[in-house]
Amino acid sequence: MQKKYLIHKYLSISAIVSFIVLIYLFRFNENGFWKRPIAEQLVVYIDLSDFYISSIHESDHIYMVIAKAHPPDTICSVYGMLVSQQMMCQSIIILFTAFNAFMLVERLKKIELGSKDSLWLPFCFLC
Repeated sequence: MQKKYLIHKYLSISAIVSFIVLIYLFRFNENGFWKRPIAEQLVVYIDLSDFYISSIHESDHIYMVIAKAHPPDTICSVYGMLVSQQMMCQSIIILFTAFNAFMLVERLKKIELGSKDSLWLPFCFLC
């Protein structure tokens, strides 16, 4: 396999693993998703973000395979904007995860988002 096509293999593996984790977490769930501990919810949020980044990047490469050329500047800039936005979203989620771990280990306090937890996810994805 050529070296330049090796990245496509890893992106596909990342998207597949993310999808499998999402299916597992929602399929084998006795309680509702919002009743799970915040740590398990954060894993799902990071997984959703990773799946979205991989999907956008794969669609960029699918376009190149179909068109047999690089996308025009406008389409390329849209792909770049979507990937950078999702990378920022994932960074915010990881920052909150680190803060949550710090508060749990160092201060022995749990961060409870309460009933507003469902509003936190769209905020991260739209920031």
